[in-house]
Amino acid sequence: MQFCRDNFSKALTFYRKKNKLSQDQLAQELALNHPMFEAVSQSILSKWESTKQEPPLLKRMCIANILGQSYKLNTEERNQLKHAQSLELQHQKFHNIYNYQHNKVESISWGKLDRFERNLIEKSHLNLTHEPLSCTINHFRNVDLNIIKVTYNDVLLGHCLIGRNTKYHVVLSMIFTNTEILKVLFSHLESIIQEKVIIPALTQSANYFLKYMQYEQVDTQSILPFYIMPVDDLKNNKLLRYFIEGEDDSTLKSFALKE
Repeated sequence: MQFCRDNFSKALTFYRKKNKLSQDQLAQELALNHPMFEAVSQSILSKWESTKQEPPLLKRMCIANILGQSYKLNTEERNQLKHAQSLELQHQKFHNIYNYQHNKVESISWGKLDRFERNLIEKSHLNLTHEPLSCTINHFRNVDLNIIKVTYNDVLLGHCLIGRNTKYHVVLSMIFTNTEILKVLFSHLESIIQEKVIIPALTQSANYFLKYMQYEQVDTQSILPFYIMPVDDLKNNKLLRYFIEGEDDSTLKSFALKE
C-alpha cells in the first residue's frame, strides 16, 4: 500500500498494524524520531486514521519514512515542493558515471595518505563546501586525524575524515559518489564512535534537517554548521536511517520548506 495524500489514513493504519504498533505506541515512536511529533498523542493519531484531521505535508512524508515507506507526491504537492526538490544533494553533485562497486574499505592516518589522494580529497572538499579543508580542520584544535577510504581497485569512491581528541570525535569531511558508499562510510563511523559525534551539514538540505532535529550547534568560525549528535541516533533514529539508506530524497529536501 502506497503512502499518498488520498490514501494517507488507510496507509497509516495499514503500516501501523503491520508493525504491530498501537496508536499510542506509534505516537511514542514518532516522537522518538523527530521533535516535530512531540505533541502527537493517541487521540491525534486516531483523528489522522479516521480522516477527521490531516497532518501537514512534511509530517505525512516523515511518517511514511519512519515506517520505512516512500511518499508519492501528487501534482499539487510537487508544485508546493518545487523549490525544495530543486536542491542538490551531495551524491548528486559528485555523481560518478561509472557504477563501481567498492572492494576495499580501510582506515588510516591522514598523514599516511599519498599526495595524489590528499589533493583529490582537498579539492573535492573545497568544491562541496567552499572552504579549504585545512581551514575546516583548524577550527578544531588538537585532534588526531584518521580517514576512512572506500575504493574500487584503488579508485577513490568516498571518504570520511575524522578528528579525535579526549572529548569527542568530529567528522571534518565526508564525500561519497552514491548512497551505497554513504552507507559503508556510516557503518564504519558507527563502529568507531562511542557516545557523541560532531558532524557538519555539508549541504543545505542536511542543515535544515539537523537544525530541526534540535541538535546542538557547535560554535566555530567555519562556514559549515556543525552539530552534536548522539551516536545512538546514527544507529537507531528511523528517519535519519531512512535518509542514510538513500531510499528517497524527497523528505530530506522538503525540510527547506521550514525556512
